[in-house]
Amino acid sequence: MEPNRSSNIRAIQDFIVTGCGLVTSCATGLTLALLETTTGLAIYSFMCWLIIPIGAIGAGLVSASGYYFGARFFHHRPTRLLIFNVMSVSVSTYFVINYLNYSMLEINGKHVADVVPFGTYLNAVWTTTSMDFRVRGVKVGESAEMGSLGYVYAVLQMVGFAAGGLCVYWYLRSIPFCERCSKYFKTTSKHEQYSENRQGMADTYSAILGLLAQGQGEGASELVARLNQNRKKKVYRLLLKFWQCEGCSRKMFEIIVQHRDGRNYVDIPKLHIRENLPISSDVSLSMPAGT
Repeated sequence: MEPNRSSNIRAIQDFIVTGCGLVTSCATGLTLALLETTTGLAIYSFMCWLIIPIGAIGAGLVSASGYYFGARFFHHRPTRLLIFNVMSVSVSTYFVINYLNYSMLEINGKHVADVVPFGTYLNAVWTTTSMDFRVRGVKVGESAEMGSLGYVYAVLQMVGFAAGGLCVYWYLRSIPFCERCSKYFKTTSKHEQYSENRQGMADTYSAILGLLAQGQGEGASELVARLNQNRKKKVYRLLLKFWQCEGCSRKMFEIIVQHRDGRNYVDIPKLHIRENLPISSDVSLSMPAGT
């Protein structure tokens, strides 16, 4: 495909996918504004430990979901322009919610929008904001009006909306993409296996890579499937995933090895492999020492 034509197609796709994002952004803004107006519940304002805007991050994820579905439907690889669009539209959702609240608010039978400019309303909202403190959902206290600290609170919420949009962008970037036919790969199978010691995981790791080196993807899947699946008290976890391009027969695999850290499993980066099938000849067929 000619470079200019390819650039034009990507630009058009960026525009279309951005339109999908705008639709979900507006829908999210309208839904949250109606919920706040009718129930007084501002989900997007929920904070964790006073500084983590968990509600805004979740709202940003939902508002940016149109980008994800649009990109997957049109097989559009996210560009630098798209990341700007995702973050700016996610942040604008915050202002859409506030503007809708402003336009629907009535005091003594009069619309506030007919009397007070939006900027003045927004400033009043920020400076008169107070916070409820809850432990396991039970209200244990309430702050006084935040005054100038309300601006910090508002900025944290905007950052949360932007972070939600950024998560959507990076997730799209993490999905394997076939440059040859400009299509996303789709997951065809996923398997996991647990081991209580390093040697057991090392043996499994090497055996799987040995089978993949011979092009035996199904054999590797069967090996993982028949090994120990009980996660109780296991130190290591191995995830094996397979993808296939939606436009051609090209296949990929991914191996993720994780080590238990408390209640959670944490990735071991140097054991993370994502390769085409058949496997490349320069991939190590052993588990690195000291892991």
